Amino acid sequence: MATVPVSKIAVLPARYKYNSKQDKAAERKLVRRLQSHDKFTEVAKLTSPREMFLGSDARINGKQLTTTALSQLCSRLAPGMGQAIRSMTGVQLSSSDDQVAFDDDLAIGLLNSMFKLRFDRLEGYRMIIDHKRKLVEGIVGRRYEFYSNLSLYNRSKAFIQANPDYHVQFCEAALAGRRMMLRFRSTNPLFSIPPPDGREVQEPFFGGFHFANSEVGECSIRAASLLIRQWCDNKAISPFYEDGKLIHVKGVKFEKKLSELLTRTRVKADQAGKFRKNLLAITSIPLGLGGTAGSHKTKRSKLESKLTRKLNKGFARAVVDRLLMSGSYRQDKLTSASDPMKVYAKRTVYDLFNAITYEAKSLSVGYRERAEQLAYQLVSGKFEIKL
Repeated sequence: MATVPVSKIAVLPARYKYNSKQDKAAERKLVRRLQSHDKFTEVAKLTSPREMFLGSDARINGKQLTTTALSQLCSRLAPGMGQAIRSMTGVQLSSSDDQVAFDDDLAIGLLNSMFKLRFDRLEGYRMIIDHKRKLVEGIVGRRYEFYSNLSLYNRSKAFIQANPDYHVQFCEAALAGRRMMLRFRSTNPLFSIPPPDGREVQEPFFGGFHFANSEVGECSIRAASLLIRQWCDNKAISPFYEDGKLIHVKGVKFEKKLSELLTRTRVKADQAGKFRKNLLAITSIPLGLGGTAGSHKTKRSKLESKLTRKLNKGFARAVVDRLLMSGSYRQDKLTSASDPMKVYAKRTVYDLFNAITYEAKSLSVGYRERAEQLAYQLVSGKFEIKL
């Protein structure tokens, strides 16, 4: 069995997570990271193919490409080129075929030749360079408006401080290269719901704001309302809708549009409290699992298929596994003394909501947004499960 070599052609973007529930200094650490990015970042305009040439060490003037930057370059040069380069070098690939060969030098030569042949497709574009880490983090278009993650953090904080009646504070952030997810949570619960076992202790849900940005063109500036289940720190976010995004383009109206975006998000956050009725309803809606082994297998397959169409097969399987094994509360867990089919028959749409939001926490920023939006749709009735 062949072992895929570590390619020198590109490196994965660095990933960091910050959660105030796990680390009281999380917000300070996030700010220091964003300030470092801001201080050492250069936006360099491309004027000549020589500015792009990779040396024998696969670096551009001493700077290594991230996989994000490599993909962006290849997508401009030729259809399918990114896949070809990844196959030639083993970047982000694994293989059990002992006949597969890899050659970084061949890939370097091909890229340099394509830079010369089709530089007109890149002229005027800009490299996002991190001089401290010696990385080319991304390649952005001619009209792309660079808006730093630090700027979005500061702008979001100013927005929140201007609206003290919302009583929100930092709770979480994640960085994947130069893509950021930033979240603020209300200090007081929006509402509570009674657990199904009849305990007097109510289960609190909090609201808040979700912001996202990419300094290297992976996504627009995004804003959404946030719904948080405190007991597991699971989160769902509203759709961005047409007014929940702000494209990075140059123009004097950019700041005005950003202000409008934040204002509209504030209105949507006010609506999160209306979800109490919906959450209570789905705690009593069974998924139809369990029963006979044959029936359960068919229903499970249908559920995984529905989730796969929205996300991907691996995540769908992980969600269903968690749904079946854990439910939503400690007393729901499947044990060695349990009758599995009887336990599975008790699983509800609320259990599915919690399985999706729990498993979403292990995903990359972009996929996590999609999963948590699906959970939000499940509660709002926009995504129905009929097996």
